[in-house]
Amino acid sequence: MNETVPVKSLKKALDLLDMLLFEDAEEQGFAVNELAGKLCLPANSVHNLLKTMRICGYVEKNGSGRYTFGPACRRIAYRNYQRGDDFREKVIAVMREAIAILNESMVFTILASNTWNTLVRAEPTGKVVKVDMEEVERRYLFETATGRVMFSYSSLARRSVLIRENGHPEKQWPDYEADSARIRKEGFCMCMRERYGLFTYGVPVFGKTGELIGALGVYTVPVPGYEKRNGKILQTLLESARKITAF
Repeated sequence: MNETVPVKSLKKALDLLDMLLFEDAEEQGFAVNELAGKLCLPANSVHNLLKTMRICGYVEKNGSGRYTFGPACRRIAYRNYQRGDDFREKVIAVMREAIAILNESMVFTILASNTWNTLVRAEPTGKVVKVDMEEVERRYLFETATGRVMFSYSSLARRSVLIRENGHPEKQWPDYEADSARIRKEGFCMCMRERYGLFTYGVPVFGKTGELIGALGVYTVPVPGYEKRNGKILQTLLESARKITAF
């Protein structure tokens, strides 16, 4: 039995979007009258829906003035791609190249459900673990270099949500406000992870459209003289992050 649709205008907009995404294999776009005919709706109603969806980024006009899906849809598609095996294998290849240079443990982390999650972890031996977003304690966000990078590059609104979901950072990260500004200015974070006695490095990783998708990090034992390797580690991380962005 079909459920009654509570918001019919939203259903119409979603039907439009479905058509633009999945019934235009050659991506030639549709005219308003074509869409109206296919959906059995008045042309002026379809035009108003398209106008609203265009303002919100879900619809755009192509070079022929016909309607097709917009940049918001491409961001959704890219986000799904980032969670897929093909993307992950490319990330792993980049991480292996970096490990061959540094001989240190490396991670690729993301924010999922507003918590810090490891997506891929690689060891100096070359062993790669596809962690697949393991369950982690929420406080890890503020005690790791990669977590601090992702927090620092998030919008103010997102940072408020992250604090609400993960607790206040002051205990693990007393100077988080000043440090966040410095991280955004310098483009990286270095800090000691006291819990495990490891020194951690983190750099942001951006998608093709400029949005933050995660962070690359290196964990190293702070043996005497390890500071001399800081430049090499950060340079390798930044180059690896740029390679991932290019995918």
